[in-house]
Amino acid sequence: MIGKSSLVEEANSRAAEESRLAAEDTSSGFVKFFRNLWNNTSNSFNNNFINNNGWRLLLKGLLVTLQITLFSAILGIFLGFIVGMTRSVYEKTGRLRFFNAISKLYITAIRGTPVVVQLLIINFIIFQSVSINKIVVAFIAFGINSGAYVAEIFRSGIMSIDNGQMEAGRSLGLTYGQTMRTIIMPQAFKNVLPTLGNEFIVLLKETSVAGFIALEDLTRAGYLIQSRTFDAFWPLIGVALIYLVIVMGLTKLLTLLERRLRRSDNR
Repeated sequence: MIGKSSLVEEANSRAAEESRLAAEDTSSGFVKFFRNLWNNTSNSFNNNFINNNGWRLLLKGLLVTLQITLFSAILGIFLGFIVGMTRSVYEKTGRLRFFNAISKLYITAIRGTPVVVQLLIINFIIFQSVSINKIVVAFIAFGINSGAYVAEIFRSGIMSIDNGQMEAGRSLGLTYGQTMRTIIMPQAFKNVLPTLGNEFIVLLKETSVAGFIALEDLTRAGYLIQSRTFDAFWPLIGVALIYLVIVMGLTKLLTLLERRLRRSDNR
C-alpha cells in the first residue's frame, strides 16, 4: 500500500510539474508574441516616419492641405455670398433675373459634377498653357466648388428669415439694402454658421484629391512614404489619424460656437 501511495504521489507530482511547465511555456509564448509584435510595430513606425524623414513629408503635406483649405474657404465664402444674395434677391423681389439664371447654372454645374473632375478640368484645360502654382490651381478649384454649396447655405439662411422682418425695416424708412445689411443678414448668418462650419470640414476632406494634379498635400505625402518603404499600413493610418484629429478639433470648436449662440439667443 505504501508503494502504491508513493507511486500515486509521484505521478501527481509529475503531472503538476508538467502543468506548471506547460503554463510557463504558454505564458512565455504570449510574452514572446507581444514582444515581437511591439518590435515589428516600432521598427515599421521608425522605418516609415523617422529613418526616411517621413514626418517631414507629412508636415509639409499638412501645411499644403491647410493652405488650400483656408484659401478655398475664403474664395468659397466670397462666391457663395454673392451667388446666395443674387438668388435670394430674385426669389424675394423678382429682380436680377439674368444674374439669377447664371447663378443657377453655376450651382447646377458644380453640384452635379465630382470635385476631382472639376480640379482636372481647371488644371489641364483652363490653365493648360499657363505657368501657375499648383496650390493656386487647387484653391481656385476647391473654392469654386465650395462656393456653390455655400451659396445655397446663405440662400436658405436668408429665406428662413420671416418676411415681417423686411417689412419692419422698410416701415422704419430703411432701404432694401440697409434692411438686408442691418436686420436680415446678421440673423441669417447666425442661423447658417453651424452649417457653414460643417461645409468647411467637408472642404478639408475634399482637398485630399489634390494629389491628382501632382500637388504634395497630406494624402499624397502618405503615398510617397508608402512608395519608399513598400509599407501601406503606417503611412495611410498616419494620414487618416491626422485628418481625424483636425476634424475632431473643428467639430469641437463648432459645438462650442453653437452653444454660445444658443446662450445669446436665450438672453
